[in-house]
Amino acid sequence: MAKQPRPLPRPTKASAESSSARSGRKPGPETAQPAGNSVTPGPQRRSTYFEAVALYERGVEALQRHDYRQASAILESVLRQYPEEKELHETLFKNFAPFEFMKLMRIAKWHNAAPGEVLAVEGQPLDSMMMIYNGRLTVEKNGVAFAELLDGNFIGEVSFISGGAATATVRAIEPTRYLSWQKKEIDALLKRNPTMRLAMQGMLSSDLSKKLSHRAPSFTARIPVTLPK
Repeated sequence: MAKQPRPLPRPTKASAESSSARSGRKPGPETAQPAGNSVTPGPQRRSTYFEAVALYERGVEALQRHDYRQASAILESVLRQYPEEKELHETLFKNFAPFEFMKLMRIAKWHNAAPGEVLAVEGQPLDSMMMIYNGRLTVEKNGVAFAELLDGNFIGEVSFISGGAATATVRAIEPTRYLSWQKKEIDALLKRNPTMRLAMQGMLSSDLSKKLSHRAPSFTARIPVTLPK
C-alpha cells in the first residue's frame, strides 16, 4: 500500500511572532487570515474506529431504509475524506459491493505498530483477525523466523477459520499500519451476509495460497477456505 505523507505541523501564533521577531519585521496584513474564510481540510487518516463510525452508521441506516442514493453518497463522502479506505475499496476489497465494504469497515479498527511490537503469540488465544495496510512483519515458529508478511497479508486468519490459538508469533520489523476486526463481530457479520462470507472466503483463500507458494515455490494450487454459516 502507498505510504501516506506525514502532515506538516501548522504554525502557531507564538511561532509566527517569533519568526517575525527574528526577521526584524512585524506581522502585516499580508500574513493575516482573512476574516470569515475557512481552511479546507485535506485528506485524513482514520486512526481509530470512532473517527468515521458515525458516517458508516448513517450509511447502514440508509441501507436499512432502502435509501440507496443516500447510502451511496455517504460512502463517497467517507472515501473522499479517508484515502486509505478508498485505496482498500478499489484494490483488496474490490469484490465487495459498496454496502458490504461499508458494513465491514464499520466494525474495523486502525492501528500502528512500532518495530518489535508483537501482534500475535504462538499458542496464545487471538481475539481478532488483522490485515496489513502498510509495513513489514516477521513470522516466527518456536522462536525462529521463517517468513515475512507484507501489505495486504492477513494475520490470525487460520485462528479465525479454525477457532484455535495463534499458529505462529508475528512481530513488526518496521513501522506498520494495520486493520483489525474482532473475531466475534466479523463472524456475526459474515453469517448475516452470505455474499460477504463468500467474498471473504475468496480473500482468505488467495492470501493463504500466496503465503504457501512463497515458502514452497512449486506449490501452485489454491487452498480452499470455508467459513462457518
